[in-house]
Amino acid sequence: MGLATAFPVAPAEPVEPDGHRLLRAELARELHDEVAQTLTTMVVQMENFKAIQYGRESVIRQLDSYQESTRDVLGNIRRLLFDLRGEPAEAMEFVPRLRRRLREYESRYAISATLRVSANWPRQLAAQAAIHLSSIVEEALSNARRHGGASRVNVSLSVAVGQIAVLTVKDNGRGMELLWGESAGLGIIGMRERVLLLGGELQVLPTTPRGTVLKAAFPKERLI
Repeated sequence: MGLATAFPVAPAEPVEPDGHRLLRAELARELHDEVAQTLTTMVVQMENFKAIQYGRESVIRQLDSYQESTRDVLGNIRRLLFDLRGEPAEAMEFVPRLRRRLREYESRYAISATLRVSANWPRQLAAQAAIHLSSIVEEALSNARRHGGASRVNVSLSVAVGQIAVLTVKDNGRGMELLWGESAGLGIIGMRERVLLLGGELQVLPTTPRGTVLKAAFPKERLI
């Protein structure tokens, strides 16, 4: 009589119902076709309108501000599209994407932006964790530029004692003044909500002699 060998069976990954997946795909299409495309057209139209505003510097500056805000919204929509489509690239390439984003930020706004990643930072993140972290970084970068007037931003990803993953964004702007503005305050509330969804804690503190440091700490297992 042969001996039967029992092998442990790995628990099956939860399968998303087809109806939910189709709904997310439809929402992503609508968001891309109706909203993202419209905003892109608005940016182009504003650029065309700027071209005929000879000598009207105040109008051009105002249009620049509108374009910048519109591009920020477009960036948020693109991240939402990743979420809705369930695209794995955001999770698999989180660090490379963040490096590219910081290079783009540095080139576009002439703000020095650096990234330091510790050797024990997870090589791959869960999709939702990657999306939340990306949004937190984006909001911190926006605050440093728009409210803090920073010329330098340093981002670091590390894992501390107790397997606590830490995202740190430090700038040399005006410090806690950035918290006074209504839009910045709402942004910080949004960041705190995303941190809580990952079981973490958020701190936003002034630095000496000036600047702000944002620290978001999470259990490492919640990111992978």
